[in-house]
Amino acid sequence: MMIRCAACGAEASLDAVIDHDAAASALAMALNITPLGKLIVRYLALFRPATRRLTWPRVASLLSELLPLIEAQRIERDGKVVEAPHHVWCSAIEKALLARDTGNLKLPLKTHGYLFEIIVTEGARSEARGLMVADTSMAATKPMSSTAQAIAKLEQRKQRG
Repeated sequence: MMIRCAACGAEASLDAVIDHDAAASALAMALNITPLGKLIVRYLALFRPATRRLTWPRVASLLSELLPLIEAQRIERDGKVVEAPHHVWCSAIEKALLARDTGNLKLPLKTHGYLFEIIVTEGARSEARGLMVADTSMAATKPMSSTAQAIAKLEQRKQRG
């Protein structure tokens, strides 16, 4: 049975893919990253040269760079560690694919840098939302200073008349 990869454009028999060590390894890696498997395969298309196919050793290399980061659910970028749960990876890959579809991404990609920048940006937004929530919850439980208590008593007296 001949198959054609929608992501990399390679054509091969399914037997050849399974028998080829790098191909089999790449396929196993991609499909074991659930629910990311399908998105990862689509993401790999961003690395395909316009005039050539994406080789199986390159696919295996790309996946071996991503897999430990996806499993750890965090990346390190510019000396900062950013939490990256699976939903963040899914969202980041979808945004990268959207950038490709809208013509806002220069292809082929050489590294995962674009994806990592999306993850860092999303992580910063998420962290900011978390800090805002933490600040409001701390304000509610933090005891008032004696000055603030005195001002509050004065306000209460003022309202009573």
